[in-house]
Amino acid sequence: MTIFAREAQELVVKAGRRLVESGLVARTWGNISARVSDSQFAITPKGRAYDTLKPEDIVIVDIADCSYEGLIKPSSEKGVHAAVYRNRHDIDCVIHTHQLNASVLSVLGIGINVPAEDAQLLGKFVPNAAYDISSTKKLAHNAERNIVANPESVALLLRSHGAVLLGKTMEEAFDRAHVLEDVATKEILRMANATDFEGLRADFLKDHSISGARAISSYGRSVRHDGRFTLTIDGEVKEYAINDDSLTGLPKIHRDIYRQSRAKCIIHDDDPDVLALSRMGEKTRPYIDDVAQIIGVDIPVATIDDVGEAIKNHNAVLLHDAGALCIGNDEEDATAVAMILEKQCRSHMLVTLTGLGKPLSRLDCWLQRLVYTHKYSKLKNEG
Repeated sequence: MTIFAREAQELVVKAGRRLVESGLVARTWGNISARVSDSQFAITPKGRAYDTLKPEDIVIVDIADCSYEGLIKPSSEKGVHAAVYRNRHDIDCVIHTHQLNASVLSVLGIGINVPAEDAQLLGKFVPNAAYDISSTKKLAHNAERNIVANPESVALLLRSHGAVLLGKTMEEAFDRAHVLEDVATKEILRMANATDFEGLRADFLKDHSISGARAISSYGRSVRHDGRFTLTIDGEVKEYAINDDSLTGLPKIHRDIYRQSRAKCIIHDDDPDVLALSRMGEKTRPYIDDVAQIIGVDIPVATIDDVGEAIKNHNAVLLHDAGALCIGNDEEDATAVAMILEKQCRSHMLVTLTGLGKPLSRLDCWLQRLVYTHKYSKLKNEG
């Protein structure tokens, strides 16, 4: 291995930690690479947490055919990165993010005309590559078509998936990711004809003739340990037995979820976008592929009486007029589920308001969920 490869590996390790700290991704979602030479690049491995990576974990991949040596598998999106390095010899660093508003805007299937004040760093136009299932050769091909067709662009949306940022340096790629998020936010607001997201939510609720307030302000946060769980509500902590059939109210809700799932943590998500969608009282199908992968083939809606049954085969459930409950193996997992749910809810509102975009097909949702639960999530847990 040349010194240049080692330097690229060290650069990617540092950038991976920065990517998580920046809030542009959570857990192992997204990926980062750096050019080693005209024929190779270094990229983050598949399913490894960024905060545990070492330089030797970063995989050296061939630009021409995405081949690699060793037992550590490169990111499943290596084909998108290779497409950039094949066609853009001025680019030495690539970041793929799942950032909130850029991902939401990608659902609409249209590119972004960048405002003049942001064009110096982000370029005049951000194309939107056609949708295909993540990690596939077809998705990489769709990305490459847009890279070739837009040789001046330094950012790319992947429809219903996320964004790709290009840079001569890693710093430049990160700067573009943050500017893209600002531009996407402004574009969403413009398209929704609202002055801010609070206005967007108000318009959404008004359009659906939804009214009413939550009967309970907080549904709490709980952690499972053996046959018991601790429930925290407004700072007050109490412990309950999962086999206690006499529980009522909020303890019963958490008990029912633990009985019907392998969850070890439950959190209540009362984000305004989640709350707005929960007031519709209708289940929704994923608009973004990581929603299908991590939450389920749809997002059910439940009352407090049937929440345990509704959450089967899902990692989140909307509570009618009360936000959502999200589950995971630990608090970090459950919080990551909440982040994804918020993207779904914002996407649903934007599609409803603009008439653009559509949910993923049921077949795609099933395929992505199946692959994630049987392969990727196991790899993540082993890593």
